[in-house]
Amino acid sequence: MADIPGFDMPLAAAMQTQRAIRRLKPDPVDDALVLRLIELALKAPTGSNAQNWEFVVVKDRAVKERLGRLNRQAWRLYGGIGRRDIAVDFRRFGMVKSVADTVDQLLDREQRDQYAG
Repeated sequence: MADIPGFDMPLAAAMQTQRAIRRLKPDPVDDALVLRLIELALKAPTGSNAQNWEFVVVKDRAVKERLGRLNRQAWRLYGGIGRRDIAVDFRRFGMVKSVADTVDQLLDREQRDQYAG
């Protein structure tokens, strides 16, 4: 693991310095790193130990853009249904609306960044 930069960091340092990243660099990721990350992800716990993993690695920019469009379409449908369903349950409305608004913002930013770069 030490042959991949950053993988020799102590666990406590990794946990204390981690941060949320909402903008990703367009730089290609080395295949060895992708495979190593998948190996590590496979060791993560799952609900009821289901281990129902599925990974799809997409490198082609056109395919990524198409998947992004499909994801935005799905969110518009799902998000709309979710907003309608929770509108009658005001106790949950604030939290769910906040999550839905955040997803909307991230998808809008992703779409803007996609056409800016």
